Amino acid sequence: SRVDLNDVTISYPKTIMSKLFSSVPKRQYAVDHVSISFSGRSTDFVSDSGDHKSLPKQADNSALPTILVGRSACGKSSLLRLISGSERPTSGSVSINGVPSSDGGVGTEQHMPAPIIIDRKPSVDDSATVLDHIISSVPEKGSRHSDRRDPPDPILIESVANDFAAILGLTQEQLKSTPSSLSPSEQFLCGIVCGCVSSVHPLLPSTLTDALQHGIRYPILCLDELFDFERPDIPRRCSEGIDRLVALGSVVVIATHKPHHWEKLTQRRVVALSSGRILSEAVFEKGTATTMQ
Repeated sequence: SRVDLNDVTISYPKTIMSKLFSSVPKRQYAVDHVSISFSGRSTDFVSDSGDHKSLPKQADNSALPTILVGRSACGKSSLLRLISGSERPTSGSVSINGVPSSDGGVGTEQHMPAPIIIDRKPSVDDSATVLDHIISSVPEKGSRHSDRRDPPDPILIESVANDFAAILGLTQEQLKSTPSSLSPSEQFLCGIVCGCVSSVHPLLPSTLTDALQHGIRYPILCLDELFDFERPDIPRRCSEGIDRLVALGSVVVIATHKPHHWEKLTQRRVVALSSGRILSEAVFEKGTATTMQ
């Protein structure tokens, strides 16, 4: 999968009324003429085949997990909302796999996965197994990203859920257990699996046979300060699974105030923002401290 932001701007013009009566000072530009791309390192994913189609690695830094850093109100979360489609740019364009997101291509034959924002650990109880909770998290028909004529076979959804769980490092034994038996990092991984399945759900064909024949795109995930209030060891334990997701074709963009939480990623692109603009960009190897100039 690939996401391209082309000269995007989100502006909130200041008015006399907002200056007088707003309790929070309004930014004129949440995002100010930003152009940036995000992609996975390969494209197609075939469920349950045991064989992943892999294309050559991208030559640019877009094919790495991207860490957005900067102080509050610098534009990190605004960029994630642009990617997810929950906010539209005042100017510029956002495209997913080459299709402008404003064209309504999400979940159609244009092969656009639904970008998913994950900003909290899943809130689940022990009334069902971990796998059942993942399957039940899939959007119901009629929601924004799943308005489709023929819903996918439940067996196919379960198969895809198992695939993503394996990629992220959850075992079959853990999937069959209850959520409370998981460690904190495993509970977060469960939430990321939910995001993966929800992201590709609009693209799932109606039958498992069709999925094996045609394949589907990997997900687009936006992690919005997901681990900022957790111990550093928790995101570090999740890093290996996120590395595998990106290597297989997923787009992963992370907004955080704590970039040191992600130093276990094999490689990471760190983008520093200020006042809605990109200040700098750098690539760091595993174990290297994040120091932006």
